[in-house]
Amino acid sequence: MQEYITIRLSQSNQRLPTWTPQNYY
Repeated sequence: MQEYITIRLSQSNQRLPTWTPQNYY
C-alpha cells in the first residue's frame, strides 16, 4: 500500500506543486 502512495505522490508531484492526500484516498 505504501508503494502505491509513493508512486502516486512522485507522479503527481511533477504535475502539481503540492500534493493532496484527498487525491490518493
